[in-house]
Amino acid sequence: MDSLFRLSATQGRALFFPRLSLLVALPFVSPGALADGEHLEFSGTLAQNWSYNSSQDTTQKLQTTLMPRLDVSWANGNSLTGIARLRFDDASRLGAYPNGNSAHAEIRELYLDTRWQESFWRIGKQQVVWGQSDGLRVLDVVNPLDYREFILGSFEDRRIPLWMVNAEFPVSDTWMAQLLWIPDQQYNEMAPTDSQFRFTSPVFVPQFLPSPGVPPALLDAQQPDNWLDDSDIGIRLAAFLDGWDISLNYIYHYLDQPVLYRNSTSDGLVIAPEYERSHLLGSSLSNVFGNTILRMELGYATEQFYLQHTTSESGQTKGIHSSDELSYVIGLDWQPGSQWLLSTQLFQSTLLDFNSSVIRDRTVTQVTGLIQKGIFNESLNLRALIIHDLDVQDTAYQLEARFEYSTSLQLLLGIDIFDGDATGLFGQFEAADRITLGANWSF
Repeated sequence: MDSLFRLSATQGRALFFPRLSLLVALPFVSPGALADGEHLEFSGTLAQNWSYNSSQDTTQKLQTTLMPRLDVSWANGNSLTGIARLRFDDASRLGAYPNGNSAHAEIRELYLDTRWQESFWRIGKQQVVWGQSDGLRVLDVVNPLDYREFILGSFEDRRIPLWMVNAEFPVSDTWMAQLLWIPDQQYNEMAPTDSQFRFTSPVFVPQFLPSPGVPPALLDAQQPDNWLDDSDIGIRLAAFLDGWDISLNYIYHYLDQPVLYRNSTSDGLVIAPEYERSHLLGSSLSNVFGNTILRMELGYATEQFYLQHTTSESGQTKGIHSSDELSYVIGLDWQPGSQWLLSTQLFQSTLLDFNSSVIRDRTVTQVTGLIQKGIFNESLNLRALIIHDLDVQDTAYQLEARFEYSTSLQLLLGIDIFDGDATGLFGQFEAADRITLGANWSF
């Protein structure tokens, strides 16, 4: 186990938190130490996935993933959960894992659940989910994301768990509060430069004209280095009022993508990535009307940063425009039958301080459509998700069939297609279309 912590720590993760958790956890997981009312369970999954890139007639991914899990509970109600993840992909067109190799091992989650009076505490490495949107994020910004395969895969697999203190307690007969203290500073993991899912759109990556001179120099990102002063802080209030699930959300956090500042020097152009802070205030609402669910999320984020067409109009902006941003998503989920789900969403993001130098549009509008159907007593589940950008006119299609061959074996067939202009979020990956075959064994 210690080797997993060491491998995880080599990715820029602070050594303090995993070593502390390891020292706390290990004395309690010995089966011989368990007494009446205490329980230890070992389980996990072994998955094999092969993805074929139809555009380039080549294997895009041949990945083996092992995720062992340990659950320990005590008679006093406390419990400990540990999940590791080991991945191997030697034939990949996706590039190396974050450690630079074709194999990667990490502690995925490790947390202690406990109660004190009327409060619930989860302490350790974990995921926290705010919001319920499909494929799009407004409030779900607590954990950074893994973009090694862009948006393919579930949010649960793509979120990067963080070391944090997560406390929930009642503040009235109606309202519950959730407090988050996150001293662990990790950020989005982007696809490497040799991957088929590296970002190339000018909305996200600075573009430079060919020049016989010195190419732009890319500096290492300036990451926050004080785990206490640079902690993220979040609070969420939730209630159920007259049939409505309501939440009020706030988080003060570092943005998970560095701002690519551009500086002109005597030696040429320099790109200096830097992480910036932002406040996010938001709310979510949902209600059930017969066989239909209405979902809404609203978020107001300060200090969002976007690339400009030129380095600067005044010589001071460093190629970046900063603006507050208002985003919302409205979703409808309809279940016309016992094994059907039809869902649609409207998402919009608007820059409140826009000018013509910004590469992205003032308002970005996307719509989604989701169809799910279970057949043969839900042993076969079919799913189709479409995300379409109304402004750029590019689209992502995700088709999936999962067959429960037995209680422990699940088979997968997936098709992922991107269509549109190379300047768009989805169109930039038009050459990365793929077909995936997989098997998932639970033990």
